[in-house]
Amino acid sequence: MSIGAAMMMIPHMWYTCCIADAGKTWDLAALPSYNGKVNGRVDGDTYRILKGAKNPDAAFTVLSYLIGPASQKLLLTYGGMPARTADQDAFFAAKAKQFPFVTNWDVVKAGLHYPDNPSGDGFMPNYTEAAGRMDTFWSLLQNNGKLNLDDEIAKMQSDLQAIFDKAATK
Repeated sequence: MSIGAAMMMIPHMWYTCCIADAGKTWDLAALPSYNGKVNGRVDGDTYRILKGAKNPDAAFTVLSYLIGPASQKLLLTYGGMPARTADQDAFFAAKAKQFPFVTNWDVVKAGLHYPDNPSGDGFMPNYTEAAGRMDTFWSLLQNNGKLNLDDEIAKMQSDLQAIFDKAATK
């Protein structure tokens, strides 16, 4: 990027794992408001044990470990901000050590007051199934040198429409 140039992206907090080599001239900032409406890019990932789990007791043991003793190491590994307010200062202190040139870590916490509604995933019906179908398409693009692109695009469009239609009937 040249001097005087600027760019803006709206990543998740965990994306700091992926920009460690982006140089030392970036920082965080609040999103601009639009027509007086303020938004924060908030996305929360959660764990859950499904009602039909084959081993709910074992799943609970693992889940308890993930959100308990393992949480600090996992949060630092994956860059996710802890939901527990008691853990947030240590998290941001570690991020400040990793990226000492970033001065605006406070905008992350402030953005929590302006969550996305619907959530970042909520715009897509049957998100998990649809995302899985798109991942399959992406894998085909990357790995099949003899792909008939027109046919695969038509198939993906048809499959996604069926996935979205299922959500409309729920």
